[in-house]
Parts: sequence; structure tokens; C-alpha cells
Amino acid sequence: PITHPMTFAPLEVHRYHVTSVDGTRVPFVCIRQKGVTPKAQFIYVYGSYGSTTPVNWPYQQWYPLLQRKWVIVFAMVRGGGDVDAAWADAARREHRHVTIDDFEAVIRGSQKRHGLGPAQTVIYGRSAGGVPVGAIVSRYPHGQLVGAAFTEVPYVDVLRTSSNPDLPL
Repeated sequence: PITHPMTFAPLEVHRYHVTSVDGTRVPFVCIRQKGVTPKAQFIYVYGSYGSTTPVNWPYQQWYPLLQRKWVIVFAMVRGGGDVDAAWADAARREHRHVTIDDFEAVIRGSQKRHGLGPAQTVIYGRSAGGVPVGAIVSRYPHGQLVGAAFTEVPYVDVLRTSSNPDLPL
């Protein structure tokens, strides 16, 4: 028996779009506690293998951030399966850079929307999500765009892996 069951405050979920460098409209989803003005943001990216973004994920893993007035942002970049098959195919092999461009656009758009700067922005990628996270850290090595990056088992060997025609990246 659980003596003090966990309860969750009501959440707000909003879907927005930003324009990537090539003019493509890129969706992103923001989740925060209802009525809260975010003091920081945690931006999740994957964008590979045609996989959909796990928007229902924050309850278990990221809820402590929501309790601390953070907004959780899910970048639905090309390469992922959030739109259609063409969306997923648009970022494969020699076009992999569009995932990174889309991710940067989402970061900038979310910062503007929430009034947050680089010091209040953390980016996160797991596995293939390590490509866009690593690229953003490489593009802005002195914290000009994000204050911190968090990766788990990051895939960052783009040259060797993306040039392998047997892999779907």
C-alpha cells in the first residue's frame, strides 16, 4: 500500500510551429504545469528512423522538472515519424543536416516563446538524438544557444555510420 499517493498538478500542452532555415514549418510540443511561467526549459530531440516523439514521456522521468516550473519541449524534427513518411525520409543520409537545422529553429523558437535564454535551456538526446545535440554543442561551443546538454548513449559518429547504406539513417 502507498500511504501518500503521488498526485500530479494539471498540465498545459501546446503545439507550436517554427520555420527552419529552408522555410519548412517544424512542429514542437510544450508541456508545463497549468498557469506556470517557465523559469527554464528542457528540450528533447530524437528525429531518426521515422520514430514518433514520445510526448507522453514526462510523467515518469521529467515530472520533477515540471514541478520546479520548467517547460518540457519536444522537437518534432525531420527524420522522425511525427508527420509522414516523406518527413522521415527528408533527413536521411546526405540530408541529415536538416534535423540539426530544425532542432536549432525549435530551440530559438521556444526560447522566444517562453522568454528564456541560453542559460535557462537544456537540450537532451538519447541514442540517435545525440546527433542534433552534439551538432548544436559543436555549433555553439561557448553556450551561445544552450546552457547545458544531456545525452544518454549518444550516437555521434555521423561519418562512419551515416555512410553505411545498410542503416536507415
